[in-house]
Amino acid sequence: MDRITKKLLRYFFLITIIVISICLFLSTILLSKLYLSQQYKQLEETSYEIYDSYKNNRNIEVLNVSAVLVKGNSVMSFGPGKMMNLRMIDFNELKEKDEFINHQGQKFISYKYSSEIGDIVVFKNYQDSNAFMKVVYIVLSIVFIFSIILTIPMALYLGNKFTRPIISIQKASEDIAGENFDVKLAIDTRDEIEDLAESINLMANQLKHKYKLQRDFIANVSHDFKTPLSIIRNYSEAIKDGIVEEKQCKVFSEEIIDEVDRLNNLVSQIMQLSKLKDNKNIMEIKFFNLIDFVEEAYNKFSMLVKSMNIKFNLIIEEDLKKKNLLINGDGDYLYRVLYNFIDNAIKYSPKGGIVKLKVGSYDDGIKVSIKDEGQGISNEIVEDIWDRYYKHNSSGGMGLGLAISKEILIKHGFLYGVESEDGQGTEFYFIVPKNKFSISNQ
Repeated sequence: MDRITKKLLRYFFLITIIVISICLFLSTILLSKLYLSQQYKQLEETSYEIYDSYKNNRNIEVLNVSAVLVKGNSVMSFGPGKMMNLRMIDFNELKEKDEFINHQGQKFISYKYSSEIGDIVVFKNYQDSNAFMKVVYIVLSIVFIFSIILTIPMALYLGNKFTRPIISIQKASEDIAGENFDVKLAIDTRDEIEDLAESINLMANQLKHKYKLQRDFIANVSHDFKTPLSIIRNYSEAIKDGIVEEKQCKVFSEEIIDEVDRLNNLVSQIMQLSKLKDNKNIMEIKFFNLIDFVEEAYNKFSMLVKSMNIKFNLIIEEDLKKKNLLINGDGDYLYRVLYNFIDNAIKYSPKGGIVKLKVGSYDDGIKVSIKDEGQGISNEIVEDIWDRYYKHNSSGGMGLGLAISKEILIKHGFLYGVESEDGQGTEFYFIVPKNKFSISNQ
């Protein structure tokens, strides 16, 4: 028996005892009063019958009760031998509904009906009532015992039914903690437990995906570090062993410096991403002109693109050209986003292709986008390209640029996304919401 079932059994048992005890206690009080009230009602009706019979000179038949007619100090009983046990009883002192004890210690309940013929006192032995109530108490006690007996199997059944899915969830959680992400919970309880199971299934799938990306990331990091380190080692050994000429020694040294710069750049990207993920306040947010910002980025890339036989067009909405468009953000970090978008567009554009840098209105915001005419991105991987662990097979490097761009845009509160189809090119964009910019006439 599991712990939850034991606890449920204890609670069930305790609640049952408390409820039945309260019911038994209330029943004892209420039934006793109800039964006594009914007995008085019966005595009252009998007194009316005696009065009616006496007044109309009919025979008086009294069953299961005793009765007397009191006139002053005169007491007349109905039925032979009725006064035998009623000596020393002062019937004049009795109230309408009352109790008294005879000289033998027997307790009686009585009802007095006052009329013009005298006081008719009808009474009966209270022991008869007690005997009946004892039977009632015995029946209630039996019901109480059977209720307790029935509680145990019911609690066990409900406990097992309730804990079975919880135990399954516990085992699945332990499997996930042990890096087994192939668990699949099939729980049909139609309540919050089923919702929890679905959440765990979703968590397992996401962890499986993230774990795979993380392993790929580690492999990519190892590869990207291993290559320059191998070059540095080989060139250094060649210089150390003196197997290169003096002219080649300078070339080898420059290659070593280039590879060190490459390693330093990779480390810087990893550290930068870590800072952004840690929510550190590293940005300097202030207003700056978006059009000037975009034009500056365009001018920096224009010469590079021209040498690669790729057309680079800047398209700014006419209405925005005439406005003083200020956005609230960190210009240096947003330039890094724009740099990554443009760099990717150029990298994957074919010779003779066109890269378009656009700025325009979008609903209530301002949209900045970069579109290329490259091979596009398949739907299967389009959501993964923003992940810091993702690296497409055909792309070079570690693929941290988009992950860094994503974190920068999130920190700014900007919307972002990508639209792409195989063979149709790719468009990366971010949208400045209306609460992040101001626009006025120049």
